Amino acid sequence: MAGERFEAAIRNAIAKRRAEAPEQRQQIYQAARASFQRLARGAEDAAALDGAIAKIEASFAGNSVQLEKAQKRRHLASAAFLLLAGIAAGALAAVYTISPSSSAAEEEIGARFSRQYTSDLQHMPTVIAYLREITDAIVERQRNNRESLDPAKGKLVALSMIDPDLVKKMPESLPRGTQFIVRADQKDLKVLANWTLCGVAMFSNPEMLDPVRSRTDSIGCPFFGMWTSGAVKW
Repeated sequence: MAGERFEAAIRNAIAKRRAEAPEQRQQIYQAARASFQRLARGAEDAAALDGAIAKIEASFAGNSVQLEKAQKRRHLASAAFLLLAGIAAGALAAVYTISPSSSAAEEEIGARFSRQYTSDLQHMPTVIAYLREITDAIVERQRNNRESLDPAKGKLVALSMIDPDLVKKMPESLPRGTQFIVRADQKDLKVLANWTLCGVAMFSNPEMLDPVRSRTDSIGCPFFGMWTSGAVKW
């Protein structure tokens, strides 16, 4: 039980401080160990703390491979997008093979894809910042108001069921129809945005696609967002 409490507390600290780099996490681990020394905790608790730290680092090590693959995919995003635009243009061109306007149709399809992608891409920093704001609010509730998360235990629910005030702070610049759903317990969480920007996210930030709900080989996807390692399969 002690190990679970230590792991939950340290994971919350990592999420709160967005300690994504190994050296940042080490600072949190050192602070936890220093706190133990000041409180003169026993050897059993110290061993539980070391075990919790090792478990957390193991989860980050497993994620690092996926992150590396995601970065490689991101470098290929532009090429993939242009390829998809070319495929779409080619499909339409096949319908107009006997038409002298087929070349113009290809150019129009490619231009439409390019305009839409560019338009959606400018919203990504805003939606990512808001996703982080939601996760920070949930982490705070996990620490100080766990009962408020009861509606989101065991299922994804609308953000309004957890924090209606935060819903009112959703950036007005996001596309119409943008919504957010959450699931959380005492230590893990998953926060997802819906389809309005998922199509661009699959090219610009493919690591954010929900691995449970966004398994698709077509353009577009239903959900993308952020989650802790324990919530990947939720």
